[in-house]
Formats: sequence, structure tokens, C-alpha cells
Amino acid sequence: MSIKIAAIGLTHSHIYGQVDCLLREGATLAGFWSDEEDVSVPFAEKYPQAKRVADRRELLEDPSIAMILTSAIPSKRAEIAIAAMRAGKDVMSDKPGMTSLAQLAEIRQVQEETGRIFSVCY
Repeated sequence: MSIKIAAIGLTHSHIYGQVDCLLREGATLAGFWSDEEDVSVPFAEKYPQAKRVADRRELLEDPSIAMILTSAIPSKRAEIAIAAMRAGKDVMSDKPGMTSLAQLAEIRQVQEETGRIFSVCY
């Protein structure tokens, strides 16, 4: 069984390792979003099968996508993860997954509320 994944936030190059790990296991990369052109272009070249979307909500609202990966700016990772879990997606974040104790508390709360998986790729 293959799952569909998407990437939101590509700031750190660890996103390539995250994506490649899941692709090796049979996942399908459906799409990606980033507001940074300098990282989006090489990502699109490496993964031409992934649709670049103009609004990350398109990925969050797609019921066929099971997991969101992120290597956004560290302070934005928790917000992306929370939005993804609330949209019914599991999450794999680059390290660190959050930058404050308040973000950790909110991630724990949303994880408990939604039953979604929040993971950090090391």
C-alpha cells in the first residue's frame, strides 16, 4: 500500500532525505509548497512528479494526502505541523520540530485531540 505525501516548507536541505526515505518505502510525492523560489526550483527539478501549489491549503485540504513533511524555518515548523494534524494528516518534521515550550505544548494538545502522528526525522 502506497501513501501520498507532500512537503510544506523546504528551507533546510534535510527535506531531500525525508522525501527520499519515504519514496524508498513506496510513498508517492504528490506536491509541495514553499514561498522561497531559491529552494523550490531545485526541489521541483529533483522531483518533477510533484505538483508545486501556490497555496499550501491545497495540500492540506487534499484528502488523498496522508502525510506532510516539513523542513521550513524552525520557528514555523510547529505551526505547519499543527495545521497538518488538524487537516487529518500525519507529520514528519525536520529537527527541531518546534522552538519553544509553548509550541511543544500545542503540538501535544493537537496530537492528542486529532490522534495524528507527529514525528521528527533525525
